[in-house]
Amino acid sequence: MSRLTTAFFAAAVLYALAGMALGSYMGATQDFAMRPLHAHINLLGWAGLALMGAFYGVAGAHAPQKLGWIVFAVANLANLLMLPMVYLITQGKPPVAPVLMAGGNAGLAVDRPPGGLRADGRPPACRGLTPG
Repeated sequence: MSRLTTAFFAAAVLYALAGMALGSYMGATQDFAMRPLHAHINLLGWAGLALMGAFYGVAGAHAPQKLGWIVFAVANLANLLMLPMVYLITQGKPPVAPVLMAGGNAGLAVDRPPGGLRADGRPPACRGLTPG
């Protein structure tokens, strides 16, 4: 397993542990006001990064490593910008809209295929990963 894949999975595990800790806290106190934060930590942090790690693990040498590290950094930066804003929203405090938008846009940029979309709206095929 490459260092990049390991980094994605390690970060995903950290987000999963944070999500589980928050879920346990909410269950113990019976205060579920932070459900949206709990969901975003688990979806964007754990599931999102684990899925990216799985992609880079399967793609292996066919995936550009430099781009992978950029995706790793931007995905984590987006989470670190967005998750505190989700917390502020759940607490009824006004979030810092530009920071929230920057985090959201960074997250969307990571989720788009590197080559953009083809004219028919489908992502381009990765060389070496498609049959035939």
